[in-house]
Amino acid sequence: MSGAAPALGSLYSGVGGSDLGFERAGFRVAWQVERDAWRARVLSRHWPAVPRYRDVALVAREALEPVDVLAVTPPAADPDWLGPVWPVVERLRPAFLVIASSSRCVDALETGLARCGYSGGALSLSCGLRRALGGRVNQRQAFAVGYRDLSPEAADVMMGVHAFDACDAEFPTENPESAVDVFEVLAGLPARWSCVCGREAAACSETAERLLAANDCLSPTLCLWLGRRFRTLMETTPATAGEVATCRS
Repeated sequence: MSGAAPALGSLYSGVGGSDLGFERAGFRVAWQVERDAWRARVLSRHWPAVPRYRDVALVAREALEPVDVLAVTPPAADPDWLGPVWPVVERLRPAFLVIASSSRCVDALETGLARCGYSGGALSLSCGLRRALGGRVNQRQAFAVGYRDLSPEAADVMMGVHAFDACDAEFPTENPESAVDVFEVLAGLPARWSCVCGREAAACSETAERLLAANDCLSPTLCLWLGRRFRTLMETTPATAGEVATCRS
């Protein structure tokens, strides 16, 4: 790999929970896709210079920068939301995929991964992993990891989630000032992460949105851990990093 930071793209970006986690792991957020106007405002607050698109169904037609990792957080535990994702995967061919899931989506996820030429599959947050995450997880208790061009030994490392090493202490947070702040912190976000209005306005108009957003995002702490693992594998598997570098040239 060159000295450049590996790139992340996110679909159904929400308030950027996955983006935050991967950024903490040394990834550069290359672009985001989010239709909801309020969530897009949160994203623009934290990543003002990052290109942002509205429609996952149309974004495959855009001149998207190739990325090393694609993070996907559909807004509902419904397989139909995954349909527009696969054309983006087939076009960009990222080295790794992370897709928030639920038990209802396992079959659709694994079918889509196989059709696009990816190994991996759906994983669940075990009680042990939830404890290792320091409690900073939300209702997204299942996720899928897809990968290409890994040796069997490397794949075993990738899927060995029992080897999680706790890293939530690396997420400094402001002191929570409200129940919503506490909920964000428990989800792995810094306090007031999704507060885009003044505090008085936020108290009345953003409370429901902030609660939903924290509940829906993929845990930043989990993505920090995954990002570290991806980077290690990219550095030890030249073919994985080389294909993205070739696409960029």
